[in-house]
Amino acid sequence: SKFYSKKLFKIYRSFNVHITGIDERDKSIEINEEKHKSIISKIKKKSDLTELKYKNIKIGDLIYSTYLRTKMQATIDLNNKYFKDLLKRSIFYFDYTKKYLIKKNVKLVVVSHPYYFQYGILTRIANSLNIPVVMIYSKNRGHNLFRLKIINKKYPIEDFDYYNFKETFKKLKSKSNRIKIGKKIIKGRFTNNFKKQLPYMKRNIYEKKFEKKLDNHKFESVFIFAHDFFDNPYRFRWMIFEDFYEQLKYLEKLAEQTPKIKWYLKPHPNALGKNFSEIKNLFGNSRTLNLLDKNINNLEILSKKPKFIITNHGTVGHEFAYKNIPVINTGDNPHINYKFCLHAKDKNELKDMVLNFDKYKPLLKFDKKDIYEFIYMQYYHTKNEFKEFDLDKLNLWSSEKNYDDGLSHYYKMSKNKQKYLYEYIQAFCKKNNLI
Repeated sequence: SKFYSKKLFKIYRSFNVHITGIDERDKSIEINEEKHKSIISKIKKKSDLTELKYKNIKIGDLIYSTYLRTKMQATIDLNNKYFKDLLKRSIFYFDYTKKYLIKKNVKLVVVSHPYYFQYGILTRIANSLNIPVVMIYSKNRGHNLFRLKIINKKYPIEDFDYYNFKETFKKLKSKSNRIKIGKKIIKGRFTNNFKKQLPYMKRNIYEKKFEKKLDNHKFESVFIFAHDFFDNPYRFRWMIFEDFYEQLKYLEKLAEQTPKIKWYLKPHPNALGKNFSEIKNLFGNSRTLNLLDKNINNLEILSKKPKFIITNHGTVGHEFAYKNIPVINTGDNPHINYKFCLHAKDKNELKDMVLNFDKYKPLLKFDKKDIYEFIYMQYYHTKNEFKEFDLDKLNLWSSEKNYDDGLSHYYKMSKNKQKYLYEYIQAFCKKNNLI
């Protein structure tokens, strides 16, 4: 059904737009059925889809993540009619969008994020046409850490340039002061400042008081920190597995080869509701993975001193490394520049890391300065390039009370606060040659 919102149309009219522009419900473009069948015929397995390109632009990962999110399934079914229809919609949207951008001579694209086919295809086509793409970065559904960010053409992802953290830090002055900031932030992660640092989390997973839920045993332990099945697995530059379900199935098989290790599987505490029932349905009766309560306190897991933990890109990567617990990442992740985590490049290396961990353990460097440096870059430097923390204190972005009152909140804002916001946008645009 056609989406309609009076508030949205009021916003459009405020900057002289009287139609919604690109709209995939437009029936003026017909999809060539033979073209669609030809593309479908080339997709024999999941990896064929993740690498799918259309007119030299990669779109398969966007279609894959959209399927997981909208179908709410742990993995994709390539024979499913929904997938085939989704592919058809994506091809239509691609052709329609590219034609629109060229015909209208579009100068700038603004997106909420560069993922899923609705936003990702637009972002990647714009990049291919040398149209700058600005992303509205935020956390907690726009209530916290509101920032503007230019999307990198080579790596069209929402995160700031974590893959250049070391190189960027080397160029900065007053390094010792920056290290102190990083140290203060990571220490605060294990206090009541947890929620302030990670506002999208529903609760503090490092509360000092916790119920003892883990059993005592004589075996070494390994903990898998699972991600939300339905949340975009292609958030970073690359990933070993096609999705998080495939990751867990692979690790489940590896666990069978380590009878002297007890494996635990912890669901993400902040995942969508259906994720918990899905992970219980798929792994609740696993012979090798012991499914944990999603709300189990991470301090209890730390107290068990696991042999290592496994995550794809979770914050536990630096949190557990800070406590000298080895971490294996199963794909590209924010810590990729640093040696306080292990970063498996492919399935074979991951298998070798798990089965021959003692060979890899000496490669880990729990250098606190490196951790402080990363924390500074990830949670301070990249988030405060234009002194946005000062703007956060002025409560410019949102009332944090209701998701639907953002426009009213701005209208009621004092002229002085509006001035700060205007100056921020001007500084951002000038730095990125947008004006």
